[in-house]
Amino acid sequence: MPLQKNQVNLLYIGEYTMDRINYESQLYPIKESLKIFKYMKFQKKTNQHLNVLVTLAENISNFCGDINYFSNLTTDGYYHAIMSDYFHSVQFTPGYSYSDMNINSLYNLIFQKLDKNFYSKINSEIEKKNIIIISDISINNDINVLNKKVIFKDYIEYKLPISYKINLNMYLYPINVI
Repeated sequence: MPLQKNQVNLLYIGEYTMDRINYESQLYPIKESLKIFKYMKFQKKTNQHLNVLVTLAENISNFCGDINYFSNLTTDGYYHAIMSDYFHSVQFTPGYSYSDMNINSLYNLIFQKLDKNFYSKINSEIEKKNIIIISDISINNDINVLNKKVIFKDYIEYKLPISYKINLNMYLYPINVI
């Protein structure tokens, strides 16, 4: 998004000064296994966030062969792109949002027309402990998909380090992974 204030647009017109740009321009290379960002560098917090996400995905993929699927319950399509290197997606679109009600209505319309079984696919794989979920809210906050509560049985959450966005992203996985 070149017109939005974010990691790749430090010259965004707004509250930036040259001192702040210089301070925030300290960029770090990303893990080599993160192929979609191969030639990019990020600020320290974003770098840590993505590296932890990839390390978790790599470890679970390598050591827990019975987990085959993932679902991205955030609006950040990069999670979908990253996780697709390790697991199969159970959803039609690269994202889904429950936490933002305006966007949630749009996603629900899309999924009701193009992927009516999204809720049942997620719950089915959760029952089998065969799916990892990326979410922008905690399990304790009742995650809903298509206006139905997702039932997490024997799942735990790992809070990913905060990125450039001020939000809390969770990595939800079955207890049997430990």
